[in-house]
Amino acid sequence: MRVVSFLNELVESSKSENDFLTKIFDLTSDFICSNKDFRLLSLDDRSNFLRNIAENVTCIHLILCWHQAKQIEHGQLFKNIVLKYYGENITAKFDRLVRLFHFDIILRKLAVSIFAFSINTTIVSSNFNIKSVDTSMISRIQNGYIEILWNYLIDTYGYLQAIQHYNSITQCLSLTTNIINEMQSNLRHSNDMNFLIEKIELKLILDDLEHSEETR
Repeated sequence: MRVVSFLNELVESSKSENDFLTKIFDLTSDFICSNKDFRLLSLDDRSNFLRNIAENVTCIHLILCWHQAKQIEHGQLFKNIVLKYYGENITAKFDRLVRLFHFDIILRKLAVSIFAFSINTTIVSSNFNIKSVDTSMISRIQNGYIEILWNYLIDTYGYLQAIQHYNSITQCLSLTTNIINEMQSNLRHSNDMNFLIEKIELKLILDDLEHSEETR
């Protein structure tokens, strides 16, 4: 993951948590803007679903980056960054969840895609109206990733271990949903997410204009 080099840079240059979290938000922006399935949604659905997918992807990127930081002995540094930004309660929940994310890289990537298109993480968000989004389309996209996940698990681990891994992933994503509900009550997080969404919206518009010019 690209964040590994940034983690090393963070240690060497003593950058603030703002610099690192900006990198996390950049990862979220890159994922959303490059995701072909998200672009399949109608313009209205893309706009209405944007906050949901941004919240989901940002949270799971935080978890996976923290897990990666532990692998290169920067786990405490990352924990301190999250602690300054979110406080003790959310940080403790992140810390427990990171310990459960011991999946191979393919499973981690699939987990991001599956969770990105979850629609049950916006219960406490006043910025999202579930009735305004084509949930059947989003569910079809998510089910496609789940099918890929299941086939990969069967081919790689066999039936019994596939069930174990699938249950573990489901548990982790459920716990991630609980963390998002708390993150949304953090004013700093909410403000940064608003800025991120504006940035993504602009990027999507510019990409659409560029694509329109190319197809003329």
